[in-house]
Amino acid sequence: MAVLGRPQIEYRTPLDLVAEVRSGVLRIPPFQRGFKWDSRDVVALFDSVAKGYPIGNLLLWRRPAPAQTLRVGAVDVDAPALDSALWVVDGQQRITALVSGLVAAETTVDDRFRVHLDVESGSFHTAGPRQEIPASWLPVSILADTARLLRWMRENEAWLTEESMALVEQTAKAIREYQIPAYVVTSADELDLMEIFARINTTGRPLTQAEVFQALHMGTAEQSGIDLRYLANLPAQLNFGSISESVALACVKAYLDDGRDVGVREAFSSVEERREVFHGVATALRHAVEFLQQVALIPHIRLLHDLDVLKTLVRYIRHFGRPEGRSATLLKRWVWRDLTWRYNDRVIVRIDTDAFGSRDGLSAAELLLEQVPDRPPLKVDLRVSGDLRVSGEAGIVNVLALLAVGPRELSDGHAVDVNDLMAREEPWRMIVVDGPKTFANLVTVVAPELSDDDLRNALATADPEVAQSHLIDETSQRYLREGQYEEFFQRRGEAVARAIEAHVRRMAEWGARDGKAVSEILRAG
Repeated sequence: MAVLGRPQIEYRTPLDLVAEVRSGVLRIPPFQRGFKWDSRDVVALFDSVAKGYPIGNLLLWRRPAPAQTLRVGAVDVDAPALDSALWVVDGQQRITALVSGLVAAETTVDDRFRVHLDVESGSFHTAGPRQEIPASWLPVSILADTARLLRWMRENEAWLTEESMALVEQTAKAIREYQIPAYVVTSADELDLMEIFARINTTGRPLTQAEVFQALHMGTAEQSGIDLRYLANLPAQLNFGSISESVALACVKAYLDDGRDVGVREAFSSVEERREVFHGVATALRHAVEFLQQVALIPHIRLLHDLDVLKTLVRYIRHFGRPEGRSATLLKRWVWRDLTWRYNDRVIVRIDTDAFGSRDGLSAAELLLEQVPDRPPLKVDLRVSGDLRVSGEAGIVNVLALLAVGPRELSDGHAVDVNDLMAREEPWRMIVVDGPKTFANLVTVVAPELSDDDLRNALATADPEVAQSHLIDETSQRYLREGQYEEFFQRRGEAVARAIEAHVRRMAEWGARDGKAVSEILRAG
């Protein structure tokens, strides 16, 4: 481990920060938190600088940086590759607010950075992009430029009082000369820096654990190409929907240490290890998603009843590789038996860490499956939540079963796109609007262009094969056309219940042999 020298205390003015950001020397790591302050925070910061109040220390990390195009608040920067750049570990909000206001107060459309000094009252304000700016409001970007400030004062000397001119000069001087303490850490090793950052973020409005992790480890993410944001978006690239960075971090922890709570300081011993781990997690996450989609027939993250399943699969793949053959079959049963037992509000302890000490993937899959009862608990419940959202294990089971039927669009007969469906907050429509809120009265068709009456009529007159893909047979279509809604709900409800029962039996495979296949036993003998 490299020896970390004592952090050096340096001082920077707001104009120093502007120059370092615009030259690419000062870099803000691309972690997801982004700029969180609102206009009141930015105004308070400029007011503190003008009055000489302390605004806190900065923590900067000196290390190389690649060439990149980046955006700091309202400022676009084409930054060159540098052997000695300064990565912002703590102070992003303050630096972004100061630099954006001092550079772009007159040009940005982001009202948080359109900061002005009222030269009559001495107070700071922000202005909307279409707001008529009072004559007494001076953009802080002019305060930062001596030549422009002198020209502004000459152009407005007819109405400026001596008190106003003194206020302008005093504020400009305060902004130019204000000293901001910055601790600069120089090291190729991150562990001590992590400790500093973790301690800084224990008070105030703390970052989430995922944000802290991303900030510390991804300052040079461009060199490896993979960070928490990449992992969080990876499932979406596979048409599975994105996960949060917190879930991505949980997958990293599962991959690293079998689910134990990995402290920030102990996460990685080197940049090379971090790169290797993130590539490994990306591969495991990809295989886990492919297993869920292709074997477990769970097409989207919104239809995964417990994110622990995803983390467990990442751990399994890290130890035993991609689930294939008999192991994949047993893992599919484990996922579905757990889901359907949760359907009946049973508490299942599913993850036994001893499983990952098994000698092979098949034994581990057997141990996981043993933790779930091997008898069917399912009682079909066709009720849905009041807002028609996909929620709860019962709703998820029902949705998965209906999607397994292969619903088709009414307009062209093409298969319903699950990603389009899951992108909607309420991915279902009621067939009869004032009818019961049950799956007997819901249809998995997007069709936003159809009115309620048109949707019902389209189902009633659709090609029989298309209607059947929604479990509406020709008799049910006739009930719809003739307004015999009670008969329709009864008949379709029975069809939906049968489809759910059949799909769950097919996926959970109760009664099947859960140990090794007979062929494997014979080979072993």
